[in-house]
Amino acid sequence: MSARKRAALLLPSVLALLLYARAAGNGFAFDDKTDLLENRLVTGPLEIGRIFTTEYYGGWGHMASGHYRPLLNMTYKLVAALFGLRPIAYHILNAALFAAIVALSVSIAARLSRRWDVALAAGLVFAAHPINSESVAAIAGLKELGAAGLGLLSLWLYIRARETSGFVATVLPVGLSAGLFFSLLAALMFKETAIAFLPVVLASEFLHAGAPRMAGARDAARRMFLAWPLAGALVAGISFRALVTGGLFHPTAVFSVDNPLVLVPDPARRVAAFSLLARYIKLYLWPACLSSDYSEGSFSLAVSASDPWLLVSLLAALALAGLLAWALAKGFRTTAFGVLAFAFSYCLVSNVIVLIGTNMAERLFFVPSWALSITVASLLVPAAGAGSRLPKPRAWKTIGASLLAVLVAALAARTWVRIGDWRSNRYLMDSVLKCYPRNVKALIVKADAEARAGYQGLARQFYDEALGVRPDSSYALAGLGTYLADRGEDGAAERLLLACARSSEPIPGAVLSLGLMYLKGQRYEEALWAADRTLQARPGFGDAATARVVRGEVFLARGEVAAAQKEYRLALEEDPENSAAHYNLGRCLEALDDWEGALKEYKATERLAPGDEDALYARAQAEARLGRLEQALQTTERLKALHPDFIPGRKLWTDLTRPKER
Repeated sequence: MSARKRAALLLPSVLALLLYARAAGNGFAFDDKTDLLENRLVTGPLEIGRIFTTEYYGGWGHMASGHYRPLLNMTYKLVAALFGLRPIAYHILNAALFAAIVALSVSIAARLSRRWDVALAAGLVFAAHPINSESVAAIAGLKELGAAGLGLLSLWLYIRARETSGFVATVLPVGLSAGLFFSLLAALMFKETAIAFLPVVLASEFLHAGAPRMAGARDAARRMFLAWPLAGALVAGISFRALVTGGLFHPTAVFSVDNPLVLVPDPARRVAAFSLLARYIKLYLWPACLSSDYSEGSFSLAVSASDPWLLVSLLAALALAGLLAWALAKGFRTTAFGVLAFAFSYCLVSNVIVLIGTNMAERLFFVPSWALSITVASLLVPAAGAGSRLPKPRAWKTIGASLLAVLVAALAARTWVRIGDWRSNRYLMDSVLKCYPRNVKALIVKADAEARAGYQGLARQFYDEALGVRPDSSYALAGLGTYLADRGEDGAAERLLLACARSSEPIPGAVLSLGLMYLKGQRYEEALWAADRTLQARPGFGDAATARVVRGEVFLARGEVAAAQKEYRLALEEDPENSAAHYNLGRCLEALDDWEGALKEYKATERLAPGDEDALYARAQAEARLGRLEQALQTTERLKALHPDFIPGRKLWTDLTRPKER
């Protein structure tokens, strides 16, 4: 290959870097909050052992994902340790990884097809296509990039080794076997969808342009056995996952607001999931209206045999099957490889085989998009080259190159605009509602934003619209109920929050608001029920800790100090920075006459909530009881400086003034 052609193959990676440089100015958005800002394995101290021996969110308390992604958490944590928990570092990392993935893709396509022009076209389309923007512009897309990048690395290593041996070797070198094993295992530790790369590698064994044809079943089996390191990595990855999470696929919960397919019983559910194929293909062919969310309210599910989306999906599946058969018959191996790679990777995220957390997302289409880009390039570039058999072949090549340039420019322009949508949740939700004005999640997020901005009438309008889409949606009930509770409309808020709590999909934060409302009204039994319901709904660490505090308050009101102490300690396991849990634990220890322990908790409360009047007073009282009168006086002075109207209690005043009386 000439130096000019080698240089041309770098263009897709350069294009990827230039496009996604814009993302460096974006902030945290959408899933970034859960994946990073609320992930204690990222925000807390580096705990390598815990990262590799617990599930995605660390296994604390009730917040569990059912996923095993230790290398993703390690990467998040290392970036935070080196550069701080700032979005720019993560955005730069994603852009660099995408450029590397594009480079790997170009190299793989060039080796598979033995055509630099096919590889260049595939790389340019993949780099520019806006359907990939979520995986790169969203920080949380790192899981897709890590899994795909390491999976492609294993594919590249395998293809290069087979080319080097002329496809005749019967045993892989030890070093290469180790490289294949660890690259795929690492990919699985970013995201489980890397499973698709085992059959993709097997497809490359037989569909490489230089691979010999199969010489019977024994030859096929021998050649397939060469992929044993990848099979071993798959077994190891699945075993680790099952050991840590309790199952091969052990999701904690699938909410209908995220994946409305959960409301559809089988077999209609699989039919509806299959019909999403047409929607994905449409997004790939015409990415005009992209959305960060395709969940409840976005569109109706195709549960009828006469639904147009189901019919188009059937036609698309038949067309892909026909294309595969035609490509195999005509010897278009790269095309056949692309179709098979698409089928393997898409099936895992289609919801047809396994119900996953969302019905449809552009990030799930990252590897299928890569496969389609190879398929499209393998068809269009040779077709454009057919013009060489016509008069003025150079002109025909120029026309083909010009059309490719126009296509890539159009895709890149759409990607540039789309990257801007990921600046913040506000821009994201605007883009969602532009495409899907009845999307429940977007309506609630938009309503929350308007309420915070002070536009109460507009906020109420969005809440009502969300409930109008699905009146029994626990997510919509939670949104409006919490809003009304914040405005002091307790009666209406209680009805909505109670309906959310009693539903099959209680929203933890909303049920917790109900519990706090009950606690404030001294309705202790109801507060205890709401706190229990919150914990059953698998809340985040903060909500779980507060639910424990509510339980502790109820036990304290009953005089059950030991039970209350246990709840506060559990709250601190959930969230060590919960000041209310520290303070209330101090109250319990004080009641048990453990003044040293109580003082320690009051000091922790003061550190987390400087200036808290109750904490300062309790600290001064504990110091006085322990005979540390000088310290107690200093604490009291700080308290009086912060709260000039403060009057110390009689007992504390007696303890503090006793030395003077002597």
